[in-house]
Amino acid sequence: CQLGAKVYFVRKFAFGQRHYFNIGEHAKAGLTERKARDQAERIIYGIKQGSNPTAERQKMRDMPTLNKIADLFFETQGAKLKRSTLIDYKSSYNTHVRKSAMGKLKLDRITHQNLTALHHRMREKRRSANKILQILSSMFSEAQRAGYVEFGFNPTKGIKHFKTEARQRFLSETELAQIGDVLSQVEDDGSECLYAIAAIRLLIFTGARRNEILTLRWEWVDFERGVLYLPDSKTGGKVIHLSPPALELLTTLPRVNGNPYVIVGQTPGTHWVNLRKPWVRIRDLAGIQPITLPDGTVQHVRLHDLRHSFASLAVNGGASLPMIGALLGHSQVSTTARYAHLADDPLRKVNDEAGNRAANALSGKR
Repeated sequence: CQLGAKVYFVRKFAFGQRHYFNIGEHAKAGLTERKARDQAERIIYGIKQGSNPTAERQKMRDMPTLNKIADLFFETQGAKLKRSTLIDYKSSYNTHVRKSAMGKLKLDRITHQNLTALHHRMREKRRSANKILQILSSMFSEAQRAGYVEFGFNPTKGIKHFKTEARQRFLSETELAQIGDVLSQVEDDGSECLYAIAAIRLLIFTGARRNEILTLRWEWVDFERGVLYLPDSKTGGKVIHLSPPALELLTTLPRVNGNPYVIVGQTPGTHWVNLRKPWVRIRDLAGIQPITLPDGTVQHVRLHDLRHSFASLAVNGGASLPMIGALLGHSQVSTTARYAHLADDPLRKVNDEAGNRAANALSGKR
């Protein structure tokens, strides 16, 4: 007893080692002599089986929180992930997890049920919910590599992702004509920056990703061969073929001394950053209407949909899926497969022409 306090402890010598384990203070947290004896018996049994209760308690104290593992993950994987992916992961985690009670939990206290509940709470934002599961799964893998948890400990396993609708929107040629009219209008009246207009036109002409155009440097443009040589992209190094309209645009676009970028930003020496705002203004002026997906989500035409529209035009022009994949720089065949249904239109046209020729032949017409 110390100053009137009764403390229960275990002292045991086994396998050449002396063990001392503090169970707790009498009456604190409901600890009675009977409970202390029961706990002491379990501890002694564990020691005889080879466990080390002192080391295990220390391990529990050293166990990091989920937020600590997140910081470790962003630090160790930061050099391996693309910068845009890392920014996206950080934003998603900070928004949905970091300030929540789960972010402050010790890693070994997080259960399958905790994460299932989190996923369910985010059901109104299905893509974000699925992304969080993906990010957390990677973080638990990092915790395994760091030795904080055993290999195989990953409470995200078995949680079924929400089914999401493919967010694809293909502009028709009529809609592209409307966009073209507005681009010419805002270029003439100067209501939009020349470089923002050029960026949108290049996205339509090439099917490139937004950042591939925004970060494009003049040194990567080969006018003689009519291509862009990108040293890095979402799928690694990439060659983008330039059509005559794209080449003409790049030929006439003014260069800024001291700025290596094609799409010049508002700060000297930088490239354009936020293309969404001018795109929304141009899209709305053109009267491009949103569509409603089967799940009730209203979807406006995004900048990325210009890439889908380029693929749609190529398919309607008779390009095969492997050719589409090569043009867009897809690394996976499954990514290109999303455009398979578009091939129905040119096939139908060929089918109709063949059927009409057969009917004319049967009727004696040439």
